[in-house]
Amino acid sequence: MKTKKIKSKRGGARKGAGRPKLNQPRFILSMSLDNSYADKFRQMAKDNNISQPKMFRLLLDQYHES
Repeated sequence: MKTKKIKSKRGGARKGAGRPKLNQPRFILSMSLDNSYADKFRQMAKDNNISQPKMFRLLLDQYHES
């Protein structure tokens, strides 16, 4: 005997749900550093109470200004 599968109306993707897309495409950057430099970088971000990506952008902006 075949039984008909009943579709659930719960769950699944919903239009407009989820995180909105970013306006700018992002680039993933991966690099290797000595532990001492990585620790210094983490500490810099922590001391400034900002994320590591924001800290990196700040350093690049300061470099560009000089």
